[in-house]
Amino acid sequence: MIRRASIVAALVALLCAAPGLAGGPTGWGGGSCHEITAFPAIILGPGVYCLSFKYIDFPLTWGALITIASDDVVFDLNGATLDGTPNVTGVFSYGVRAFNRRNITVRNGTIKGFNYAVHLMNITGEQRDPRPSVNYVVEDIQAIRNRSGAILVIGNDSTIRRNYVAGTGHSSDPSVVPTTWAIWAAGWGLRVIDNDVHNTRPNGSGGGDAYAIYLAGVREAVVVNNRMTDAGFGIFGQGPTTTWGKYRDNVTVNVGVPYTGGTDIGNNN
Repeated sequence: MIRRASIVAALVALLCAAPGLAGGPTGWGGGSCHEITAFPAIILGPGVYCLSFKYIDFPLTWGALITIASDDVVFDLNGATLDGTPNVTGVFSYGVRAFNRRNITVRNGTIKGFNYAVHLMNITGEQRDPRPSVNYVVEDIQAIRNRSGAILVIGNDSTIRRNYVAGTGHSSDPSVVPTTWAIWAAGWGLRVIDNDVHNTRPNGSGGGDAYAIYLAGVREAVVVNNRMTDAGFGIFGQGPTTTWGKYRDNVTVNVGVPYTGGTDIGNNN
């Protein structure tokens, strides 16, 4: 088990030019996965990428442990853990980050101790298509004890599903903003499905809010079968109108304001 990966230059993952392929995570088949073996890493080409180590303990003072700088990428943690728990104050770090990219999937592992575990953002429009489809997917991630937010996805037609998010917030670091968002999603046509969100608390000694599922600038969203406990807000949605989408089959326990906006189509508690 690897407790700390060696420090190398940031541009280490131009794996489309690297020799050989790993056996691949379960479900992708043999010879289908480009291994990431050194950190921090930048993925510069399309393809399926996975981790060769099972535990990567790599605190950062700034930046991302994995940066996805290409469209059409699947990043499969292959059951591994990325641990960015800081040992100093004043840091700002991401586990996995992509900016203005499309067709990206992040899946199958644990990400803990960062400001944001997964941060996928696309804010581009096109003259020929003012509502471009971005297609981000975050699935089967355990996001534990991340400080500002666990999963942030901004992009039309994106999906957040089957994730376990626990302990977001709780930081005493004065540099971290007080308000926390366990799942933060924005865009048109979002799907937030079958997630467990537990124990979301503000940072610091007060003055912030804590959101289990926060939807901003949303239209045509579907939010189904999520379980939320211990948060200030459960599903909080806002869009161009209050009818940002529809939700059903969700459960809240010890949540101050369970549901805000949207259309309740049944069986929410």
